[in-house]
Formats: sequence, C-alpha cells, structure tokens
Amino acid sequence: MRLTRWYPGIMIHRGPRRELIRFTVVDVNGTVSFVGDSFFLQPLLAACATGPRTLDDLLWAADSIDKRIREQVLSGLAVFDEHNTPENPQSIKGQLEALEGEEGPVVRVIDETTRAESHRPTRTGFVIFNLKEQRIVQGQNLFGDIARGQAHIHNGERYSRRTVAYHLPDNWNIVP
Repeated sequence: MRLTRWYPGIMIHRGPRRELIRFTVVDVNGTVSFVGDSFFLQPLLAACATGPRTLDDLLWAADSIDKRIREQVLSGLAVFDEHNTPENPQSIKGQLEALEGEEGPVVRVIDETTRAESHRPTRTGFVIFNLKEQRIVQGQNLFGDIARGQAHIHNGERYSRRTVAYHLPDNWNIVP
C-alpha cells in the first residue's frame, strides 16, 4: 500500500508502513527479546532451518540473509549488559516504564520485569524461537504458514531481488 500526501504544489509518496513484531529467542544460555521489522521473520526462520543451538548461531545464520538483524540485537545487548545485571536491574526498569508505542530495547531476561517485556506483543504480534526445544510459538502473526518460504537478501541498506528458500526440518514444532 502506498500512501500519498498532498502539500501545496508537492506530492509525496511513501512506501508501506513498517510493521514491528516482538521476537524472543530462548537457548541454553537464557532468553533475549527484541522488537524488529516484521521482515526479520523470514531470515530468522531460514536461520532456524540450519539447526542453531544458541542465539549467536541463529544470528550468524540470519546475517548471511539480512545484515541488519545481528547488528541490531548485538548492539542492543551490549547496551543492556552495560547497564543491567540480575543483581541490579534498575536501569532497564526505568527505561521500560518510559516506553511509548511498540518499540523497545533489546532485553536479556534477568528478572520478572524483563520477562514481562519479553511477553509484550506488538500490534502485529510476537514470535518465540525456542532453540532448546526446536519450537516456534507465534501469536497474532499475519504470515500464515511459516514452515517453508523465501527470505529476501538484505545487505544492510536495501533488499536485493535475490531470495533464499528455506524449509524447516520436521523436528521443529510450530505452535500457532
């Protein structure tokens, strides 16, 4: 859908509105949650098809498809870890209380406040990637069948016409 806005003598076209979705990744080391572009879903699913065991494995596999994801998550985690510890989570509590809208920081689940944030969906929904149990839980997701598909290559600046096909192995469970 393209939006057109008229100003005196000027017409501005904008592309489709960017939809955000909550992504939560559970692995043997814990849980990390972030809000990102809904188009991150396909590269993350394609990464799951490679059999990642950890968040780092998942991000490396997704990075070959979409350069934005790994950078966003690791940069956000660096900031989170610099200001928060399980013994002193006050910084993130203040940051989360001040949130407006759907966007939010990358969080590592370290207490009940960050756990609650990891469960807060956006208007578009949420997806939980449980790497330990090879299970994907989706809520309010508008993408339909996610077990197989194609992910467009993104070089960090723009999408290319190239795609990567993926098919999740049968041992992955998808919970609608």
